[in-house]
Amino acid sequence: MGFMWSTPISPLKQSLLDTEPELLLRTGDILLAYASDFEIILNTELWAHTGIIVKGTSLQVFSNGEFVDIHDWIYRHDHVIVRHCDAIRPMEFDSQVMDAANRTADILLRNDIDEHYREGYCVGTVLGMLGLESLDNLARGGLRPSHFSFHSPSHRLRLKDYGEHWIVS
Repeated sequence: MGFMWSTPISPLKQSLLDTEPELLLRTGDILLAYASDFEIILNTELWAHTGIIVKGTSLQVFSNGEFVDIHDWIYRHDHVIVRHCDAIRPMEFDSQVMDAANRTADILLRNDIDEHYREGYCVGTVLGMLGLESLDNLARGGLRPSHFSFHSPSHRLRLKDYGEHWIVS
């Protein structure tokens, strides 16, 4: 009848299943963010941003020469997909990816790279340093986020160790 006769919810009345499954993201996975309708009209590019997941003290996204918390990067963009890295991961894989990202960030500080290609350069250079992509394919430069898509019209990058798209948000 009132507050005094109320009983707390017992564990038997709570849902046993989580309402939202947890997405598994790992070091080396590539994230792609859809372009807005306006960006698609201006640039005719479906993908606006890309980054690669690295693990420092927590999971971060290395994109545009910066390390951004993974949750901040995902919530910054409306629609994000992931391409999981299916390569064999040795014990030191996390530190190898982080070292490659740090070296790439140092290279970006010394070189002037066009802002349209910085994100693609970051991801491509890290993949090249890890041996996940041929350096011949990366040497020409001019990589944009669309080059890392599974359905890229330009089959320049093979990315054979990466799966198809999975929706993150």
